[in-house]
Amino acid sequence: MAAKVKRAAAKAKVARQTKPATTTKRTAAKRSTAKTSSNPLLQPWRTLFGIAPFNKIETEHFEPALKTAFTYHRREIAAIANNPAK
Repeated sequence: MAAKVKRAAAKAKVARQTKPATTTKRTAAKRSTAKTSSNPLLQPWRTLFGIAPFNKIETEHFEPALKTAFTYHRREIAAIANNPAK
């Protein structure tokens, strides 16, 4: 059991060392201009048990997804508020 923990810790250490510490301006610009079609939060989740594809979600995906969700939410509220069958 201790050997498994040590191996996992070693893998995590290597992963941290190989990951870039900062995002370059070019990479940030490329991600920020990603189309809605590439945002996994705005797509149907075709994963096991219908859970979010966490391996594909980036920090940059949250803002457009939340804006879209709030837009739909406001439309639903407006439809309810403007319903003549009160």
